[in-house]
Amino acid sequence: MKKIISMMIVLAIMIAVPMGALAQVTEPDPGPITPEPTEPEFNYTEPYWYYWPVGGFDYADGVANGTYVDFLLDEPTGTISDYTTKLVDYNFYYDMMYYDGYREDAPGTDFGYMPEPTEYTVTFFDTITIDDFVPNGHPGNFGQSLIYMGENVMMTFSDYEWSSMYFQFGEENGTMTFTVPDGIEISEAPNYYELYGLDEPLNTTKISEDGTAFPSDDMFIGPMYFEWDEAWLSSGNLTCSIWVDRGSIEIVGNQIVVSTYADAFVSTSSWIEYAWQYQYSEPWFEDFSTDDQSILEGAVEAGLMAAIGYLYTGNGGASYNDAETMNDPSFKLEFMNVEQNQFQVQVQSEIKNGRIVTLNVNKEALNVESMKELKVLLDDEKIGACGSMEELVDLQGGTESGYYMVSGNNQNTIFVYVPHFSTRIITVGLADSILGSAILPAVIAAVFIAAAVGLVYLRGKKNRDEL
Repeated sequence: MKKIISMMIVLAIMIAVPMGALAQVTEPDPGPITPEPTEPEFNYTEPYWYYWPVGGFDYADGVANGTYVDFLLDEPTGTISDYTTKLVDYNFYYDMMYYDGYREDAPGTDFGYMPEPTEYTVTFFDTITIDDFVPNGHPGNFGQSLIYMGENVMMTFSDYEWSSMYFQFGEENGTMTFTVPDGIEISEAPNYYELYGLDEPLNTTKISEDGTAFPSDDMFIGPMYFEWDEAWLSSGNLTCSIWVDRGSIEIVGNQIVVSTYADAFVSTSSWIEYAWQYQYSEPWFEDFSTDDQSILEGAVEAGLMAAIGYLYTGNGGASYNDAETMNDPSFKLEFMNVEQNQFQVQVQSEIKNGRIVTLNVNKEALNVESMKELKVLLDDEKIGACGSMEELVDLQGGTESGYYMVSGNNQNTIFVYVPHFSTRIITVGLADSILGSAILPAVIAAVFIAAAVGLVYLRGKKNRDEL
């Protein structure tokens, strides 16, 4: 028996040893384990994080105070007054228009934030009234939403950055009146079909003013078509829209009257119109020397560039112009008195600091190759040419104006430094010497012609006298 047990133990050892060796071959020692890289944590102390507060209303006795929205609510009449919203520009930027790469101080290669956000506070509505309003309960505060019910309308106020309001109407027609304070510009968006010159489709069902439906002209009931309208409010680069579905809008002075049909929906929304200069690249930038490119990049970084104007003239003489402002919502640029090789630009800004205005003009509009051929005036006063972009940028902070030009294959880019802004007129044209070189030969030719005619006349007179 002992022999049998001993043989079984020896056999087990003989089997175990090869299996252990096999296990070592199939599962080698991995060696030191490299820890997995960890994702970098967000720095929540950065401005663009702590400027993202969560909205929420405090409401009591008709006073609504939110993070982004404040207003007064008269519960018996449903009248809303002093509707004020706060909008925050986090200075989010894309790659600069002048860059092929990205900003060196940016937190990433695709986008980033400037150090300090900018807050705007604007009162878009003095009052908002609803005709024949009958309350149905009391306002309910649900954090970021404040809801108030009427017999024929439900109001929803949202305390988000876009500071929206929603008014859902019932089966009866209604009328709302938005009263806008002074200084707010009002414009009405045209109807979709009017905007694109389209005919209304026949296979639709329209909604009449009394809220009843009637079939279309071809007697087929198709997808529902409801009348809609929209109005826009603007203050600088701040915009608010008023949208009505199943209704119409009429602008009367500083009032926006919204007429609603059955089941109408009215909404508002506010936002900041961001400048577009960070979202595309300028082809004319390639016309610059490497030194000028570097100087121009620095000027953009320092906020010395006010706006870019574009003027293009076609072969037939027709002109097109446009402008893009750069981080100055009050800035306005307008081309005037455009002629061949001469034009004027009116620039205006509420920010008084001196900055550079960039004018891109194609060769058909301004046919020059160098600054020697150019004359630039600021408010009818001739200004001097700078020898480089660096010299022009160095004028910043002083009282002297100047200009610099880069001539490319297809267009000329003129930079004009305006030392102080209000409403200024920039005049660009051919230099006096160029005009003189064209006029002088004509004058000389006219003198010779006059002299020749005079000699012929005198000789004829002499011949007649001799006879």
